[in-house]
Amino acid sequence: MPRTPVMDKQEAINLLNRELGRYSQMPHSELQKFIDEDCSYTVKGVSGNTYQVKINVLWDHVKEKSDIRIIGSIDDGRFWSLTTYFPLTQSALVSDT
Repeated sequence: MPRTPVMDKQEAINLLNRELGRYSQMPHSELQKFIDEDCSYTVKGVSGNTYQVKINVLWDHVKEKSDIRIIGSIDDGRFWSLTTYFPLTQSALVSDT
């Protein structure tokens, strides 16, 4: 199936929400292993389009080291596409409690 000429933003948001959900469901102790790690990979949408996902896991307050912020971004991976330079982003917060 050929790629669509423009990124399907709704599909991309759905995929990003799915990926953020995977991380935010992890136990706090497991998430700590991803802090400062490069988590970049590709996913395929139902349309057949491929998207690049990047997940950053970091302490929300560096001094306290309690809550963990998960920031996800997604783009269509096309060099000439604006989404490569301005990807869709979302975040989630996971508490230590």
